[in-house]
Parts: sequence; C-alpha cells; structure tokens
Amino acid sequence: MKRVVVGLIAMLALLVPAAAQDYPSKPVKIIVAFPVGGLLDTVSRLVGEKLAAKLGQQFLVEARPGAGGTIATQASRAPSPTLHADVIH
Repeated sequence: MKRVVVGLIAMLALLVPAAAQDYPSKPVKIIVAFPVGGLLDTVSRLVGEKLAAKLGQQFLVEARPGAGGTIATQASRAPSPTLHADVIH
C-alpha cells in the first residue's frame, strides 16, 4: 500500500510542471469522424468558434468520415509541427 501511495505522489509531481504549460500553443485541428453537415460536425464547429474566442487560438474542423472512424484516427496520428490534432468519434 505504501508503494502505491509513493507511486501516486511521484506521478502527481510529474504532472504539475505540465499543467503550467500554455495549451494550445499552436492552432488546433478538430477531426470529426462523421460527414459534413451532420449534428456532430455542426456542434464541433460551434464549439471550435467558442474555444477560439476564449483561448485566442485558431480551431480548424475537418470532417474525415469512413471506416468506422479509422480514417479520422489515422489523420490525427500523422505528426504535424504546426498543429495540435484531436479526434471526435
């Protein structure tokens, strides 16, 4: 039990410096795994606008439907030095 508590404290100590970083530090791409014009696409665009106004960073919404979300997931895994990428299934 003592080992678990020490491990949890160590994990929390590692997370504290990460919380101080600014996010997002670059534009964010929201990848939606459903077609354009659907409910999730519309909501993602509205949320992206609100987040852009609140956080002062650009939020792009890109629809990548198909293959049960696999296409969207693969698109988010491609490294981009200029964008953060998040997937909505």
